[in-house]
Amino acid sequence: MKLIRNNTSPFVRKVLITAHELNLLPQITQQIEAVPPFTGVTPHNPLSKVPTLLLNNDTPLYDSKVICEYLNELAGGRLIPDVKSGKRWEVLRRQALADGLAEAAVMTFVETRVRPPHLRWDATIASQWRKVTLALDRFEEEAREGGLAGPESMTVGEIALV
Repeated sequence: MKLIRNNTSPFVRKVLITAHELNLLPQITQQIEAVPPFTGVTPHNPLSKVPTLLLNNDTPLYDSKVICEYLNELAGGRLIPDVKSGKRWEVLRRQALADGLAEAAVMTFVETRVRPPHLRWDATIASQWRKVTLALDRFEEEAREGGLAGPESMTVGEIALV
């Protein structure tokens, strides 16, 4: 398998940690795309987004959720519980919350650091930052209630938060 990635994406980080936790990292070669547009990924992913995983038969998988699901199944299902366990939806909800937090943080970064000052929208910055803080508040609440797994029983829900 080949992972087309960059060095800064929180979604790439989620895939790499998932692969590491599942002992699959040695089976994955990595191609680094440094700066958007990620032209090296475009032939495999029409969205030109990282991460993109090329399977051994060159079938591309894109979006970190799909890639993590694939890796989890390949390794026997330890990080994403099956439906019968009763924990699957909780884990996937936590992953979605962490992914939304990451998306809002990236949008805040782009708006405050990449976009020229005269084109910045204060309302967008405030809205995205509010999402970040509300998501972190929810994770803190879950941690206090004992809902987050520790290192020995980590799921994709906690990995997405890293």
